[in-house]
Amino acid sequence: MNHLIKIKSDNLFPAHFQILGGLLLFMAVLLLFGAVYWSPILLLIGGVILTTHSGVEFDTASRRYRNFHSVFYIKFGEWIKYDRAVKIYINRLQTSQYIYTRVNVGSTIRKESYAAYLKLSDDTKLYLSSNEDKDNLKIKIVPVAEIFGLDVIDNG
Repeated sequence: MNHLIKIKSDNLFPAHFQILGGLLLFMAVLLLFGAVYWSPILLLIGGVILTTHSGVEFDTASRRYRNFHSVFYIKFGEWIKYDRAVKIYINRLQTSQYIYTRVNVGSTIRKESYAAYLKLSDDTKLYLSSNEDKDNLKIKIVPVAEIFGLDVIDNG
């Protein structure tokens, strides 16, 4: 049985930069034989943009966790001991952004999303993941809840 649970939370670069990273990788392949000096630089920058993400990892055998950032699939983060997990819950998040369309005229865009958290016995709250669709988020965190023997509490 695998005692290591990894939950990828978010990419550290937004979608626009992910597209840019893909374009940089494509340009690096095209320039591989023509511009030997630029190709590795573009390859490195594109690779960093596409592979950098954050998450949380649990080692259930030794009862420890870490919040990590991963670059080129190398994880950076400090392991912290925990006693036990108390609950897993989903909260509804509402964000709004005011966008100016003219000098003093604008509109407000409201967006709803959901975030999953794990609460430990020492009152530490760990962010697991978020998604705009609650069902997709539940699918992602139900295996974690089963390993810890907890039910997912829906606060949203």
